[in-house]
Amino acid sequence: MADWRGVILGDVAELLVGYAFKSTEFSKDLKVSRLLRGINIGQGYLDWSATSYWPEEGSHSRYALHCGDVILAMDRPWIEAGLKRARVRERDLPALLVQRVARIRGTGAASTSYLYHIISSPHFCEYARSSATGTTVPHISESQIARYQFRLPSQQDQDRICHLLDGIDDLIENNRRRIELLEQMAQAIYREWFVRFRYPGHEDVPLVDSTVGTIPDGWEISTCGEQLTVLGGGTPSKMVQDYWDRGTIRWYTPSDLTRRHTRFSPIPAARITEYGLKHSSARLFPTGSVLMTSRATLGVLAIATSQAACNQGFIVIPPDRRWPSGFIYEWLSWHADELAALGTGATFKEITKRTFKNFPFVIPSQRVLDAFHMTIEPIESSVMALEQQSRRLESLRDLLLPRLVTGKIDVSRLDLDVVLEGATA
Repeated sequence: MADWRGVILGDVAELLVGYAFKSTEFSKDLKVSRLLRGINIGQGYLDWSATSYWPEEGSHSRYALHCGDVILAMDRPWIEAGLKRARVRERDLPALLVQRVARIRGTGAASTSYLYHIISSPHFCEYARSSATGTTVPHISESQIARYQFRLPSQQDQDRICHLLDGIDDLIENNRRRIELLEQMAQAIYREWFVRFRYPGHEDVPLVDSTVGTIPDGWEISTCGEQLTVLGGGTPSKMVQDYWDRGTIRWYTPSDLTRRHTRFSPIPAARITEYGLKHSSARLFPTGSVLMTSRATLGVLAIATSQAACNQGFIVIPPDRRWPSGFIYEWLSWHADELAALGTGATFKEITKRTFKNFPFVIPSQRVLDAFHMTIEPIESSVMALEQQSRRLESLRDLLLPRLVTGKIDVSRLDLDVVLEGATA
């Protein structure tokens, strides 16, 4: 580390905070440039599911983003343990930077890619937490970002470190895009079969009127309560240590799902004990159960990868022989907006179990359900395998990153292929 030197981020990076584009001038028709807001930034990726557009680009060229730019949320800048930060990819462009979002570009001394890994490090995350101001909406300022101090290696070592960490990130990003395509396939199949009623053999089945609209002859109308098992959750008292200490039962809160947005459930932040389970309204649900957030942030879904329990912020539906988890998941996803519209409450919206149970449910023929399960099962297996591989890669990256950017590991002795072999096996 003889050639590593102490620097201040603002001295080796070009920082820019976004412009206050007026929401009244956002465009739905002239989709020239995306507006990159804090809502679009996740942990290491950009999410354009909620996208606003600016009708032209030239007059705000100062705020035009380039491929490789590092983006950091300034309001509510972290989710759980990680900062909301990302790199701009070619497919994200053209895009303009909006206020309360910072853009970071390296100068001659520090590469932009290396600075991305610096702000992804646990040390920078802790610095941001300790520097943040505001209780209702925590935020960090441009000057606080600029004052961050760290040790900068030679350009050669920066390139070596980036080669390794970027290689891991590229694999994770590639998996994310493959998962996205597989999810779109599953959604398209569901839509084609159960919304447009173009399932295999549909030509021989006439459509008939029903209380919820036209449906194939022989299909029936019921309710969620009559067809599905609907479970809730509970929270053991935080005042009783025996409910929590050395707990082995996975226990979910909505934030475990909202910070990941994966089809299969991530490992939750908390665990409870058998004692806590017995002395609370929490219930153990089986592997394959579909979790849907039912409070505040409504309709976020995940399929449980193990037995687990959850708090009161969920509606949980265990699968059975007739209703496999893949169908339940796609059904909930398709009806998410309708279910969210039923949410009530002044402080935060909630979908009650009673309301959910009364929601109409169309029963397809068993032949079509069986065929759907056979069709979608390989897609789900592929998604699960990719998600598991990405989590192994993330664990590897999170292990290496703080050691690499502080010089505790000699990067010249690491071989990318060897490092990745175990994580991708």
